[in-house]
Amino acid sequence: MKQGIGGLEPSKRTDFQTYEFLKGGFKDIAYPEEQEIIDKINTRVAELKSQLFTAAEEATRKFYRQAKGEEGYDWNSITGQDCEEAIWALNECLLTASQEVTRLYNLAQFAYNIWDDVYYESYARPIEGTQNDRMAYAKKNTKSERYYYMYLHWIHKHLKESLDGYRQMKRDIEQTLQRRVSDRNRVYE
Repeated sequence: MKQGIGGLEPSKRTDFQTYEFLKGGFKDIAYPEEQEIIDKINTRVAELKSQLFTAAEEATRKFYRQAKGEEGYDWNSITGQDCEEAIWALNECLLTASQEVTRLYNLAQFAYNIWDDVYYESYARPIEGTQNDRMAYAKKNTKSERYYYMYLHWIHKHLKESLDGYRQMKRDIEQTLQRRVSDRNRVYE
């Protein structure tokens, strides 16, 4: 579970091309090497999602109407025991995933602080020219740190979105279970 950033730790950043993955921004990529790097990052995100959320996917699969060819969730055929089993499975999965997402967030924040420190060291160096020249010099000298931060942030953001989605699904299941219990109690009163 501690793989996290998969070989891109700061001590292993020898391949500068890996950190230029955002050169084309979030638009269509014009250069094949950039697309290859983004594909590697997307592959890493998919691997982490598979490791972290497989149990959650299995726990919530029975709620989904895909078997019927429809979109959305089918709550009518779900029993109270199905809900409780899914809640327990989601709790375990969410605990593990939360720890990994927090770890990635901390790494991203640390990378941001390193980038910020190196940027201001480069900016403060005495060079000739205008303020914009100093900014350009600092930005050029901190490219790898900036891209490393963006890489960590990208992975954290994708995993956080998945984590939030499964947390919401757990809340929905809990609310459904609570409504069914309260409805059943009203019938017997």
